[in-house]
Amino acid sequence: MVRVDVLASGSSGNLTVIRSGRTKVLLDAGPSCKRILELFEQAGLDPASIDAVLISHEHSDHIGGLRVFLKKYPRPVFVSDLSAPYLGLEREAERLVRPMEPGEAMTIGHVSVTPFPVPHDAEQTFGFVFRAEGMKIGCATDLGTYSADVVGHLKGANCLLLEFNHDLDMLHEGCYPQHLKIRIAGKLGHLSNGQGAKLLSKTITGETAGLFLMHLSRENNTPESAKLAASACVSDKVVFFEVAGQYRPTRPWIG
Repeated sequence: MVRVDVLASGSSGNLTVIRSGRTKVLLDAGPSCKRILELFEQAGLDPASIDAVLISHEHSDHIGGLRVFLKKYPRPVFVSDLSAPYLGLEREAERLVRPMEPGEAMTIGHVSVTPFPVPHDAEQTFGFVFRAEGMKIGCATDLGTYSADVVGHLKGANCLLLEFNHDLDMLHEGCYPQHLKIRIAGKLGHLSNGQGAKLLSKTITGETAGLFLMHLSRENNTPESAKLAASACVSDKVVFFEVAGQYRPTRPWIG
């Protein structure tokens, strides 16, 4: 059995657990440690059972609770060399930090993980492909655009986790300052609902049975708008279709 638990997704913090057999991998640790433990409890998960942590990039909504979490539960942390200096783990680096290279598959217990680069305004940002028990899970959030390489990594996944950050009209008409609007909508920012739908249309196949819409903005999107944009691309075979929440665990996908 492979299971994906999205415990939080958005600017308030990102936290996802991928599990296969006895192996549990934590993807990002953005909420405070206190909040991470609350989310684990709400999802019926034991934080002590985590085998390793993957960090997609160094922005605070992806690493905010990491240092304190690792004090309670020391685990290997896989991260880009470019992002590692931002983690605040200098004293623990030799003991805990493991380098992660784009395109190089890693094995963590029963799970194979391949990071791949995505364009975002961080030192280096990764999407991920997880493989276990014949299942493929593709994750790409925090990217302002996508390439054929990104599509190639994600295509044919049994479960997709894709960014649907903002509704473009809501962003342009909203209260954000102009420089922030430009940053979010730029090629190193975040995918809009329309861009997310286009990426979904290029990556979804008959093998795709689960879909999470990820990293929705609180101010510039709504679950209804994101789901409407994605719906045109979703075939009848996608029996699991969820909008990931910022403050509560989302219904898990089990494959």
